[in-house]
Amino acid sequence: MSTVKVAADGLDRVRIYGVKGLPPPETLKVSVLGQGGYQAEINAFAIGLDIKEKAESWANMTRRMLGVNPNGDIKGSKFETLSIQTLGTAQENPQSQDEATVHVRVFAQAKDPETLKVENFKDPVIENLISAYPGFTPSLEYHRTGMPKPFLAYYPGLLPRGLIEPVKVHFLDSKESITIAHPSYTTPIAKLPKQENYEPTNPVSLDSFGKTVKIPLGYQVFARSGDKGANVNCGLFPRGQSKEEWDWFRSFMSTEKVMELMGKDAKAVERTERVEFPEIHAVHFVFVGILSGGGGGGVSSTVRPDSLGKVFRLAVDCV
Repeated sequence: MSTVKVAADGLDRVRIYGVKGLPPPETLKVSVLGQGGYQAEINAFAIGLDIKEKAESWANMTRRMLGVNPNGDIKGSKFETLSIQTLGTAQENPQSQDEATVHVRVFAQAKDPETLKVENFKDPVIENLISAYPGFTPSLEYHRTGMPKPFLAYYPGLLPRGLIEPVKVHFLDSKESITIAHPSYTTPIAKLPKQENYEPTNPVSLDSFGKTVKIPLGYQVFARSGDKGANVNCGLFPRGQSKEEWDWFRSFMSTEKVMELMGKDAKAVERTERVEFPEIHAVHFVFVGILSGGGGGGVSSTVRPDSLGKVFRLAVDCV
């Protein structure tokens, strides 16, 4: 395994050297967007006291009206997805209605638009208007969002290069074109190295840094995340640039710790890929499958409100 070395030259450029590669694989990644089905959603607001109980009450009513098992199991129903989510928390001792309001979302997907037409989805959900929790207030956009609309599903895969025509480059204002042939030498799939999950090398004892306090992770660490199909990649790096802070961070931010900080969201991760970039003091994770769900999985069909993985975050407190 070669060592990747990174050097900054002071001109906002990064030079990577010391890398040894392999011929390209004998396959090419091909992604297909196909018809995944239909989806609709209805949003409401819960305000004031007992918000958790209010949301659970409406969830139970909604499942009953839609003929779904009270425990949320959709097996045997016509729904591919039925997710009832409570988004956010009200502030303690709120000083305004905004501070006391939480968003409750009903999100459904089905193969057949008939399942989500007005009388089968929107009307049954909204019919709880009077019998729902005190202060039930739907977003009046439900007339639009509650209607079935098609969505695309993302299906990535690998195909042998021989099945795909070589790239052709056409020049503007000319009939000339250049064909870029497939490489003569390739690496068989069986010989391709698999991405490993690298844990901290020679971690420093966290006790050696002295007393600790609980603070929001974002106060000490910068992060950038985004979608990669059904996956989310997330790069994290400490605000300080000292070696001591880097030693603390790389030792602290193990795979076990990041999964702990993800809390309930960790169960949606199929596997992780962790790697360190010591010269720029960064730890990078790939969370495989966290955006999957619905259709083929990925941005266009995920049940998560943050479909792009841009506000993906870890737990509030770190030690």
